[in-house]
Amino acid sequence: MAGEHISEDQSTSRTMRKIAVVRHGEYDQSFKINETGRLQMQKIGTRLKSMVEEGETTLILSSTASQAYESALLLADIIGAPIERHEVLWSENSRPENFEAAYQLVQSVRRRADLILVATHYEYAIGFMPYIIGKEFGEMVPSFPTKEGEGVFLDYRKPEVIFLNRRYLDVGNAF
Repeated sequence: MAGEHISEDQSTSRTMRKIAVVRHGEYDQSFKINETGRLQMQKIGTRLKSMVEEGETTLILSSTASQAYESALLLADIIGAPIERHEVLWSENSRPENFEAAYQLVQSVRRRADLILVATHYEYAIGFMPYIIGKEFGEMVPSFPTKEGEGVFLDYRKPEVIFLNRRYLDVGNAF
């Protein structure tokens, strides 16, 4: 199922209810996900799969960078979701993040799945969810410190942010 495209005809009755932003797993010098990174993605994928209700669909939006895409592939295998790669989700020193462009990307696909999962890098992992919360709920929240192999999850119906793959902050925080 990884890499499949959800057509507009399949998606007309859907609307995004949940979003997760996941920082890629730990990787080696060749930018390949290492064993620790695979375990991190397995843990997050299993957790996210348990948060998707019967009949809900997931769409993964991934950075085009190898470590983010490889992490997305690992998550897709667990969750059973298609992946789309997008250059705008790749951030690093020479590629500054563009939260508004990423937000517009999410808006453009929000009717195609119940959960949108963004597999990306440090800058988006710490700042994109606060940006979304500011845009959609009018709330200012601080950035979410996110290490490799961690992420944040927002259920629009509650609303509450849940930290993924973090032992010391695993409970939901309402904003």
